[in-house]
Amino acid sequence: MAEITLLTYWKVAKERKRPLITVTALSAFITAIMVFTAPREYTASVSVFPPASPVNLLSSFGSVGFSMMGGGSPTSVEALLFLVKSRRMAEGVVDHFNWTKRFQTTREKAIRKVRRMVNGYDISKGTIFVIEVTSGDPAFSAEVANFCVENLNVINEQLNLTSDKPLVKVIDKAQPPPFPNPRHLVKKVLGAILFSGIGIYFFFFFGEYVRMLREEEKQKTLAEDAEKILKEF
Repeated sequence: MAEITLLTYWKVAKERKRPLITVTALSAFITAIMVFTAPREYTASVSVFPPASPVNLLSSFGSVGFSMMGGGSPTSVEALLFLVKSRRMAEGVVDHFNWTKRFQTTREKAIRKVRRMVNGYDISKGTIFVIEVTSGDPAFSAEVANFCVENLNVINEQLNLTSDKPLVKVIDKAQPPPFPNPRHLVKKVLGAILFSGIGIYFFFFFGEYVRMLREEEKQKTLAEDAEKILKEF
């Protein structure tokens, strides 16, 4: 087995310095272009108070989806997150905004798109819940975020999830964000440099390791041949 030492790592880096630098720089350049040319996105958010009463999701949705929450009944925040990310919520958004005609797409694709756009999280240990919607249109992001709140109350009425009416109380309605989301250019370029640099280095290192194995096998074969010749004499 070929022996790998620190010298082996240094040898690969030294001998392949030019392609390593070239590939890494090219990866960083392409990433920067992709970041700058990508459509800008806008995130609108609406803050709400979660329901004070327990949310009875288990009777309507069963235990599916709650296994990762430790079992048992979900908390109000967990229930809100489940509802916000649910297919039922996405279907409501798609129908309300006539998504299939508006964006010329199929219903299933529209539902998957909405479920990626809409998110929610707790910001104050269960006392404040935020619903976020990200899209390429700031006004549309705000409209969808505000509708999600309305749809939560509709879902609560339809399924009788809790005695709280409405299900959530709005603190701040979503407004069109004045600025797009940050590009995170430096973070993405550094990630590309790290990923491509490590990837191309170990590609060359694997090639060097294979060469060492072949050289070792060649030397072993030569030694065996020499030993046979000596035995004949």
